[in-house]
Amino acid sequence: EIVKNSKKDYAFTKLSAVEIWSDFSYVQRGLEKSPYFIKVLRKDLKYWKEFFNSNKISNYVESGTTIGEFVILIPVNSLSYEEKSGFKVDSLKETARYAKSNDMYAYASEHMERKYGASA
Repeated sequence: EIVKNSKKDYAFTKLSAVEIWSDFSYVQRGLEKSPYFIKVLRKDLKYWKEFFNSNKISNYVESGTTIGEFVILIPVNSLSYEEKSGFKVDSLKETARYAKSNDMYAYASEHMERKYGASA
């Protein structure tokens, strides 16, 4: 929810996008490890690091790990997104392709295919 207050564009990506597009039928987070994957413009990286630091949220660029909730920032040169449930998120097509790439996400992939007709 904090991300919705940002002044810069973003897109939830990877497993975070799968969560959102699958209506949270797949949840990647647990009590011990709770990552969020967010694409941000490379030119805005400093803003995002300061944004999350000011909200006391651990954040890393491209990869990282910690206990609890944290953000993995994925810097990109250009950004496109769709809106879903009030969040900016990778496109349904891109997310469906990602979900199909790993059998662990089969349930979420099947959910998206049934609900939206989305397939990679």
